[in-house]
Amino acid sequence: MGVPGPTRVSRSFSSLVNIGIPHSRFRRWSDALAFSRGICCIQYAIVNPLLPSAPLCCKITRTEMAPSGKQRVCTRHICMQYAKNKDRGPEHMGRFFEAARDDSANRAAWLMVLFSTIGTMCCAISIVMINTGLFMRPLGTAFGWSRSDVALSLSIGALTMVVANPLMGELIDRLGTRIVLILSQAGYGIATACVPFLIDGFGLTGFYIGFALICTLGAGSTIVGYVRLLSGWFSGARLRSRGLAMGACSSGVVLGAALSGPFTILMIEQFGWRGGFWGLSLFPLLIGLPVSIFCIREAPVERKAESGNAAATPLPGLSLQEAIRTRPFWLLIVMVLLISSCLQGMSIHIAPFLSDHGLSAGALAAITMFNALIGIPARLLAGHMFDRYFAPYIAVVVFALPATGALLMASYPVLAIGLAGSILLAVGQGAESDFIGYLVSRYFGLKQSGRIFGLIYGVFMIGVAVGPFLFGEAFDIWGNYTIPFTFATVGLTLLCLILLALPRFNDSAVEQPVSTAP
Repeated sequence: MGVPGPTRVSRSFSSLVNIGIPHSRFRRWSDALAFSRGICCIQYAIVNPLLPSAPLCCKITRTEMAPSGKQRVCTRHICMQYAKNKDRGPEHMGRFFEAARDDSANRAAWLMVLFSTIGTMCCAISIVMINTGLFMRPLGTAFGWSRSDVALSLSIGALTMVVANPLMGELIDRLGTRIVLILSQAGYGIATACVPFLIDGFGLTGFYIGFALICTLGAGSTIVGYVRLLSGWFSGARLRSRGLAMGACSSGVVLGAALSGPFTILMIEQFGWRGGFWGLSLFPLLIGLPVSIFCIREAPVERKAESGNAAATPLPGLSLQEAIRTRPFWLLIVMVLLISSCLQGMSIHIAPFLSDHGLSAGALAAITMFNALIGIPARLLAGHMFDRYFAPYIAVVVFALPATGALLMASYPVLAIGLAGSILLAVGQGAESDFIGYLVSRYFGLKQSGRIFGLIYGVFMIGVAVGPFLFGEAFDIWGNYTIPFTFATVGLTLLCLILLALPRFNDSAVEQPVSTAP
């Protein structure tokens, strides 16, 4: 038996980097072994989502004094790489491989949540559609357009999404999320920058054309793509974290509103309404597009299906035709119409409502950011509760808050009540998109989740088109928002009753354990 000498640990990434660790740091073999495993975990979690084919290994060497008096080097490898890449590096596969692989896969999944949150922060809804209300007064002053004229642009854009969302869902199922996100972020960013030129050339018609282009090209940048992406990453052992993951992802929508809203107000004050649109175009082009190109990756189970092994490992769930024949599908259709028409109608008109009651531009920017930031913990908390309890019951409590806010603003239309109602609305809005996506994934699975959610989200956009327009028409007729807020109260109350009628999830039919290996 040789006499053990100092131990040295080196790590390599794809045989390109070989960094030595001072051998005096490790006097015991067990310490070196533990350190090398930690190095592998860190490398695997950070690098693998970007370069999944690269072998990540640690090499441990130590010198021993042989009985003959000569020194000899003893080497052991700890390898963190796919079985399909075994020929590219050491083949030491032990119990640690599986444990470390699971741990690194969890880290990779949550890394995708971070990238998805940044992506939704720059989607067409959070950047352009939510901020439409900020352009009502500037465009009205510049061109004499009424509020219903401006709100109609949002309705036209939303109706184009009714058609575009199912098509985007089909493309996502066929091409994958990443390709669709790249094309969508680039397309709608350019379209947003072109809106001032369309208005200068064609007036109100050009404004409508611009919004139609933004919403058509930007449909793929919305939560539609990320529901499929995160449902794949959070399947099997990570299923119980899916609600939190989607809540975190959808918080990007309110984060985008929190950042883009005050920024748009500043740009409008400094450079006019044209500067507002040019400023909004920077979000998808400078933030969303690079993230989609360099960071977003498909879930492991979907990568296997795309590589030609779909017959061996079929995605679990229902097809679109099977989903249409279920009761939850049609209850979801009614729900999304109520959610979108009521909440989006209130959201778009809350800014002019507060301005009409004496709120200054600076204070409006502050309350816009505050309400958007309130929505972030609301989404995270709602997603966490969806994982622990039956999601529709939690949603009843969530949507009761904006219903209360609408009732208060309809009954007492003063500034203080408007501020309180806007906060309740922000909390309720914090759970809408991730809640719908969560229900789609739990009721119908991954098999055709892009098509199913694309169709349901298309219906959602019908409500987005109708709600704000009707709010604007009601204001033009009665000169206040009492009637639309009253109808919003009734609609949200009906929504809560429908939520109580939803059946329990049937995981055995739409979910199956999948490998967490990247």
